[in-house]
Amino acid sequence: MMFSSTALPTATLSVEPPQGPYYPGDEVTLRCDIAEYTDWDEYYWFRGSDKIHSGSSQTTTISLPADVGQYQYSCGGKRGSRPMTSQRSDPVSITVTALPTATLSVEPPQGPYYTEDKVTLRCDIAEYTDWDRYDWYRGSGHIDSGRTQTITISLPADVGQYQYSCGGERRSSPWTSQLSAPVSITVTALPLATLTVEPQSPVFTGETVTLKCVIESLSGWVYKWYKDRVNNAVFEGDTFTLKEVTESHNGKYWCKGEREERPTSSQISGETTVKVQALPLATLTVEPQSPVFTGETVTLKCVIESLSGWVYKWYKDRDNNAVFEGDTFTLKEVTESHNGKYWCKGEREERPTSSQISDSGSFILFAVRAVMGISLVLVGALSVFRLHQTKYLSGFCLTTAATDQQQHQQQMSTNQTSDQGQSTNQTSDQGQSTNQTSDQDQSQSAGRGGSESEYIPLQNRSTDVYDTITPLYMPLQRGASDVYEKIKSSNDSQEDDEEGYEDVVPSDTRAEEHV
Repeated sequence: MMFSSTALPTATLSVEPPQGPYYPGDEVTLRCDIAEYTDWDEYYWFRGSDKIHSGSSQTTTISLPADVGQYQYSCGGKRGSRPMTSQRSDPVSITVTALPTATLSVEPPQGPYYTEDKVTLRCDIAEYTDWDRYDWYRGSGHIDSGRTQTITISLPADVGQYQYSCGGERRSSPWTSQLSAPVSITVTALPLATLTVEPQSPVFTGETVTLKCVIESLSGWVYKWYKDRVNNAVFEGDTFTLKEVTESHNGKYWCKGEREERPTSSQISGETTVKVQALPLATLTVEPQSPVFTGETVTLKCVIESLSGWVYKWYKDRDNNAVFEGDTFTLKEVTESHNGKYWCKGEREERPTSSQISDSGSFILFAVRAVMGISLVLVGALSVFRLHQTKYLSGFCLTTAATDQQQHQQQMSTNQTSDQGQSTNQTSDQGQSTNQTSDQDQSQSAGRGGSESEYIPLQNRSTDVYDTITPLYMPLQRGASDVYEKIKSSNDSQEDDEEGYEDVVPSDTRAEEHV
């Protein structure tokens, strides 16, 4: 018995779309047709020798590999009765073509590139012109996207090397381009502005502070200065001089450079703090305090408590030429020529080179010319004290309650004393003072009598210790250099109804003129 062999049904594979090019990731539809029979239960699909899918449908949609290359696809079928399988189809070759390649360029094309520089990136894709969107990447990170081929970005603030790339997208195959080859941009530090200050803090009131800003690399820099956190420049120039500083200059100063070419700016300098302090204070003491008398010794001392190495200088009145050098200024046997205001200050070689000036110290010199002058003043004061013991004082007349005989004797005694006073006046000034004392003693014995009593005036002489005794109950005037400032009357009970001489002031001027 003879048997004949019949070939299995043959499957045929087709691809939709039927024509390429095909790109990595493209989706294609594979269709498997088997001519004989129609009841195929299952279709299976192969790429090369690898089964990639199976199902009851004659078609399947797959994504092409990401790698460029040529791939063989085939298919076959199964059914429940004989023939239970088909032959596999002849392989269909699909060539996966590389996606269009993007190319990235940088403007400006050459470095160096500095931190936070602005650069323009451009993305070109040769194949096709209908790219809808461009994507931009730094490393693996997406940084931006847009419809234009260019984008302007700021480079990072940190120094380093960065990789930039781009790609495109469109609405039909190829849907995307390949990413461009990465372009490396090396970010270099901006030139550094270096700030120096002279002198260093602390700075003292009135000193000059010099700030300098230097950028060693490149040229054409314009230097700008800033204070504290304000971004408005307070000065322009490489050297910023603060003259005669005060506390208003306190703050933090910094600088930077600007220029027209790249890089257009430098790094900002470090900050320097200017802190102004008051100069050390000179303190003046004087011994003794005013008043000072002729012939005494006056000691002026100048002390500066902080720092050391001070040379003390002394000045008088408004004259800026030093009259003495040393911490202690001694004025011996002072006269009126020493009157004035004295002040001091310190100077030294190190900073601060000067102190604040002291407050001024002054004294008033009271001249005491001779022992005789003092004696006259004392005698006059004692006489007036005795006058205060009388009962009544009216005009130039001193009286007590006495008999007519006593009044007559008083008048004769007074006239005789007056004649003696005139004779004594021709002999010496001392006689004048004695005569005056005699007149006053005689007047002390006078009293207030009846209606016939006479008023006996005191004699007014050019050498009186007292300038005048003003009539009409006027008190004696006080002098500037009295030994006694006030002698109170013992008749306190009569102060309300009688006018007494409470203030007794010898005339310093007259006493001095006739000593």
